[in-house]
Amino acid sequence: MHLALLALVLQLETAALVAEPQQPHAAATADSVRDLKHARGAQASFERSRRSNLPIGYSSSTRCEVRVGRFCWWYDDSMPTQPPEADVIGRQRAELLATLDRAAALHPGDDWLAAMRVHYRIDARNVASADSTAHECRAAAWLCSALVGYVAHTMGEGSRADSAFRDAAHTMAADQACAWRDIRELLRDDDRDAYERLSCDARHVLEARYWLLSR
Repeated sequence: MHLALLALVLQLETAALVAEPQQPHAAATADSVRDLKHARGAQASFERSRRSNLPIGYSSSTRCEVRVGRFCWWYDDSMPTQPPEADVIGRQRAELLATLDRAAALHPGDDWLAAMRVHYRIDARNVASADSTAHECRAAAWLCSALVGYVAHTMGEGSRADSAFRDAAHTMAADQACAWRDIRELLRDDDRDAYERLSCDARHVLEARYWLLSR
C-alpha cells in the first residue's frame, strides 16, 4: 500500500497541470494513507533510535536453564532492575506521541493509531494519560474495549481488565474471537494436536476449563 501511495504522489506532482480534478473522496483517501504512512514512519524511526540508545550490559551469572547461542535464559519470578532510560529516548517518544495524536485527530477511527497512542503512553509510564486515551477511543469497538483492558491490567486493576477483555471478545467477529482466545502455544504437543482438531465452539469450552484449572 505504501509503495502504491508513493507512486501516486509522484504522478500527481509531475502531472498536476494536466490531471483532472480529484473527487473529494479520492483526495480524502490519499490524505489518509499519507498521514498514516507518516505516522508509521515516525514510529519505526523512534524504535530504531531507541534500540541504538539502549545501554549495553553484560552478566557474569553462571545460572542458565536454557542456552541459545550466546544468550542465556533462566526463570526468576522477581522483577528485574531496569537501567534508567536515556533522556533522548524520552524526548523522542514525546515527539512520536505528538505525531500520533495529530494523526488521530484527523483520523480518529483508525485502529493502529488508537492502539499506538495507548501503548506509547504506557511505554512512557504515563498510565493515567493512557487510561484517558483508551476511554476516548473511537476505533473499532472491540479494540477500544481491549485497550481499556490493557491499561487496567497495567494499573493492576484485574477486575476492570477482565470486564473490558470480556467486552472485547463479545464485540469482535467470531473468527477473530476464536483467534484471540487461542491457547495452542500453551499446550503440549499431543494436547495441541487434539485442540487444533476441535471446532471454535468446542475450543471455547476447553479454554474456559484450562484457565479455571490454571487459577
